[in-house]
Amino acid sequence: MESNSILQKLDGLEARFEEVSTLITDPSVIADQNRFVKLTKEYKDLGDIMDARKRYIACLKYQGSQGYPCQ
Repeated sequence: MESNSILQKLDGLEARFEEVSTLITDPSVIADQNRFVKLTKEYKDLGDIMDARKRYIACLKYQGSQGYPCQ
């Protein structure tokens, strides 16, 4: 699959998603309710983006398998 800037940005968000998923299980974060609420909202929002990322990658793979250039 060719490299593209959208996929690179999504990969960066994937790293943040993984970081937030670790943070929301940290007892010190759970104890700080304001931070916990903020992070769980971010986690949910990033989860939606990760779902879209999976669909985007699947589309690129399908497009490439059909002989169409992936831009």
